[in-house]
Amino acid sequence: MAAVIKFRLNKLSSSEQPISKHTRKPHKKSRNGCGSCKERRLKCDEQRPICGRCKAIQSLCVYAQSAEGHDAKSEGVISLSQSSPSTESILKGSHLAMVQHEVQLDGLLRYSGDEDSMRSNLLLQRMTPYLRVFHHYVNFTLNSLAGPVSQKSMIRTLYLPLALQNSSLMHALLAISAQHMAHLQPNMASHQIARTHHMHRATTLLQQQLARPLGQHNMDLIISNCLSLNMNLIQYDRFDPLDSFVLAEDEAVRARKLQWVEMQASAAQICNVFSDHLHESMWAPAFAESGPEAYHPKTLRELKKEGHEGIPHPLAQLCEIGPDSSSRNNVYHMALRHVSLIFTTGASTSIGTSTIDTFNLIIVFMAQLQPAFRALLGRRDERALLIFVYWLTALYHMDIWWTTGRALNEGHAICMFLENTTSPAIRTLLQYPATQLGYRFSSSITESSSPFESADALSRDQPSPEDELVALSTESLI
Repeated sequence: MAAVIKFRLNKLSSSEQPISKHTRKPHKKSRNGCGSCKERRLKCDEQRPICGRCKAIQSLCVYAQSAEGHDAKSEGVISLSQSSPSTESILKGSHLAMVQHEVQLDGLLRYSGDEDSMRSNLLLQRMTPYLRVFHHYVNFTLNSLAGPVSQKSMIRTLYLPLALQNSSLMHALLAISAQHMAHLQPNMASHQIARTHHMHRATTLLQQQLARPLGQHNMDLIISNCLSLNMNLIQYDRFDPLDSFVLAEDEAVRARKLQWVEMQASAAQICNVFSDHLHESMWAPAFAESGPEAYHPKTLRELKKEGHEGIPHPLAQLCEIGPDSSSRNNVYHMALRHVSLIFTTGASTSIGTSTIDTFNLIIVFMAQLQPAFRALLGRRDERALLIFVYWLTALYHMDIWWTTGRALNEGHAICMFLENTTSPAIRTLLQYPATQLGYRFSSSITESSSPFESADALSRDQPSPEDELVALSTESLI
């Protein structure tokens, strides 16, 4: 018979008693924090569009759903989804599923080209088509945009979170990214298809927003949409001067092909609607830095200056600008003064030199164009086209991917049109921009230097009545 072994467990002494687990006090847990704080397991202050922690470390702040339990779909908020949206939902624009569950968005922002290529390829393969385009914007397109570091930081910390919560702005952002991808890979038709789709959706949604009341509550969204769509409209990669508005014989066709110019002015008008609150916009620091008066304190005053001082004599004479001329009595005055300022201010005296301040001065030209001058462009007025081609020359030499193609194409078209002019003065003044743009005339013509190299000649050649009076008084004293 087998022996039965019994064990007796003695009671543990007080020193050997297991320590009871400390229980946390009941507390209210926030479920509306941003994804970045949740990932790092930190308390989020839930400020929108970017929380305090994300703002401090300049990290992308993404909220999975709108605060206060609001309906995300009704507010156009883009949620983080585990799966791609259906084709039907994409076409209806009801939402954009940007991020798969297993792909961390914050990791995408820290993507480095030095990472293992196989790992990068696997990451890209796991992305949805939308996320692939978004990834390209964050890591490549953003760095290719002109502007100071502070503006790019603002785009990363404020513009991107706003886009992730609004379908219209996200479509505009994706259109820019797809456009950049098409620029880098022109043979990939899928990039252009994606750009067209996102551009259409962004435009449609913006029109719906503009039909609603405008105010401080939607100021940043509207302005961001306008700036993004305008960038899309300027970009033009094909070299086909015959497709330019200048060479279109039908007036309606010319008007349609001039929309990229008209939209720049429309964006400026929309910004004026928010003039009372513009200082509170997230774009306010960028406007202050990119405005011409920020880099050149006298610029705004120079643009509004009356008379002919500072405008090259040949151009002033051609456009009938004299001592009493102003934007009120001469349609060419403000545009020509702006172009003169571009070529004679700071680094832009050497047109091949690209600086941020020069770019800002160049890019605001279209927003400053008066309606009467834009109408002259539509009617192919030769003097207006000559002024415009000088501006296109400056834009071309900035060498930025989304402006260079447009400047070259439109510039060549204007040279083709003005080559047949009967005005010797226009033909002579056309030589400089034509040479800079690489345009070759059908007949041999002697190259001429830039008329802006001696921009002060006008005031010397044609002294003002006050100068003449001083000279006369001096002579009488002698």
